[in-house]
Amino acid sequence: MQLLPYRDVILVKKSSSFWGKIVKIFLQSEYLHSEYVVDNWLTFGTDLSRPANIHPFGYRRGDIDIFRYKWELSPLQEKIIVEELQKATALGYDWREALCIGFGKKCRGPSRRYICISVILQAMEQAKMLPGRTSQTYHDFSVFTNSGYFEKVL
Repeated sequence: MQLLPYRDVILVKKSSSFWGKIVKIFLQSEYLHSEYVVDNWLTFGTDLSRPANIHPFGYRRGDIDIFRYKWELSPLQEKIIVEELQKATALGYDWREALCIGFGKKCRGPSRRYICISVILQAMEQAKMLPGRTSQTYHDFSVFTNSGYFEKVL
């Protein structure tokens, strides 16, 4: 299967790390992490142990689901996404937001801090791929699984 940059979002179901297992229990969700495909074997994301950055694809097939944005992107949308992701590399991890989501609530910590899902949603929102304020109003990974903007491809 070919990954499509800027259209594919990887939702991680399993983790071998200690923190990944804790997060999975805490979130009470099928998914514990998200990454955004930016090239055929490269993803962008942030988590407890990694700053927001590009990472080599590092997941086994059975540990992930891939959701694809349903529509094509224009060159301008791709440019906006790249710019938004570049800005995100200067951001810190938002522990408060991560904890709140675990309790089924939505709150943000200090500005300039994000978690994996909010970085992706912010970039897509700025590129007009998602409705405005999606990055402020989501509560869980269902924004990818049940919103109608994505389809599961793996």
